[in-house]
Amino acid sequence: MKTVIKNLKKIYTSEGKNALTGSDQNTVRIYCNNDIEIENGIIKKITPNISTENDVHIIDGQGCIAIPGFVESHTHPIFFGTREDEFVNRIKGIDYEKMTEKGGGINYSIKKTRDASDKELSDTLKRNIRKFIKNGVTTFEAKSGYALTKEGELRLLKILNQYKQETELDMKITYLGGHLLPKGRKKDDFISEVIETIKIVGQRGLADYFDVWVEKIAFNRDDAALMINEALKNDLKIRIHTNELSCFGGGLLANDLDISSFDHFDFYSEEELNIIAKKGINVTLLPLTQFSLGEENYPNGKKLIKRHIPISLSTDFNPGTSYSSNIQFLAQLAFLKCNMNINEIINGLTINPAVSLGLGDRLGSIEVGKQGDILIMSIPNLESIFYSIGMNNILYTIKKGKIIYRRNI
Repeated sequence: MKTVIKNLKKIYTSEGKNALTGSDQNTVRIYCNNDIEIENGIIKKITPNISTENDVHIIDGQGCIAIPGFVESHTHPIFFGTREDEFVNRIKGIDYEKMTEKGGGINYSIKKTRDASDKELSDTLKRNIRKFIKNGVTTFEAKSGYALTKEGELRLLKILNQYKQETELDMKITYLGGHLLPKGRKKDDFISEVIETIKIVGQRGLADYFDVWVEKIAFNRDDAALMINEALKNDLKIRIHTNELSCFGGGLLANDLDISSFDHFDFYSEEELNIIAKKGINVTLLPLTQFSLGEENYPNGKKLIKRHIPISLSTDFNPGTSYSSNIQFLAQLAFLKCNMNINEIINGLTINPAVSLGLGDRLGSIEVGKQGDILIMSIPNLESIFYSIGMNNILYTIKKGKIIYRRNI
């Protein structure tokens, strides 16, 4: 099937298959008044006045702009139960760590998720992903992590894999076995169970990545290294939650271990930055989390970019500390609070997370030979994304040349 997108005012995109760092992260190519031809899901032409004879499906760009589909590289979409009361209490000043110790926070989500049926979990997952698509996400990573027993985590991964077979989106799955030490469990016993589960996950091919939270209230570096080494032995790549609450030294794990992405990473030492920059490891910033927590310690993206560290941005969609899939508001927060400019942010939502997920060769930019994953936005220019605070400017979300979301006007 051939599709031609016509009547586009401008197309904004990066180019290439590699992550952008340093001044290159500020690079965006602009096409003016060009059409896009997509055949069998792949971009074939970007040029003015493409012929639309014969059996061609036409998408009218209506004088709007086009950018690559958003690549959402850090999400927690499978859980049951929401935490509105916790959100309100946090804003009143009740400490998150204290709530977690008393069985709230993640522990609350763990209990609700364990008690939910497969159908309840599947329905919640599908509902959450529909929100992603509406907000322009065409590729995403999905973590387990809200059961934290061997049987429970395998159940979540099974549901995620079932959805992966159904969805039109590209999807990577992460076994978040080291999310938190569940209440009432001994750490050594729990880590042994995680290691046992990793082996099963690897044997059955249930996940692409393993994730662990390296933080004072979760696991230290030695704990994490035990789990990560087992994951690497079982062909799982590694994404790490770390340094969200303090300069905990999670980045030092890159000294000896192959890490794909350090996520959150709001605090860090010079030693950690040196290691990460030398190895070219992706850092995923999640400023919606600070916003949801009512905090002001937003990460300084520019500082990391100047160190030639590839920066990605994600919503951190989860039931507790960032219950939002509004990726455009995330972009606005990064612009207003994280010392990043417009081009750096767009690349941090497209090509860089695509590369961090091992998908940069086929998506993350609008180029001949890549997938036709494109957002048509009803605004006059790229700057308008950042000007229209809180608004959803998506007119069409297009995946492999097919409209999967159309705004009702």
